[in-house]
Amino acid sequence: MSAGSTGPLRSFDPLFPKNAYFIEASINCPSNFIDVYPSVTIQPKFNFAVTAGVDVLWRYSTLDAFYRPPGIPVVLGSANNKRFLGAQSDLHAEW
Repeated sequence: MSAGSTGPLRSFDPLFPKNAYFIEASINCPSNFIDVYPSVTIQPKFNFAVTAGVDVLWRYSTLDAFYRPPGIPVVLGSANNKRFLGAQSDLHAEW
């Protein structure tokens, strides 16, 4: 809710978040957003794998902010009324 609102704040605040859960860049805090992460993993050899994906983010509520670690608002709820935040790509190789 915005600063001037009354009533309870219905925010999800993870106690010990793994901020690099979605991508290694750790640019978003897992609070009050919807995340869809379609990905594909190709493993051409037993000890080598490549994963590529796109992380698409929406605000759960247009009244809430989008947060960066450790819970600092980046886009305030009062900034706009759009739910879509954006998408981030991920490419990961393991050997």
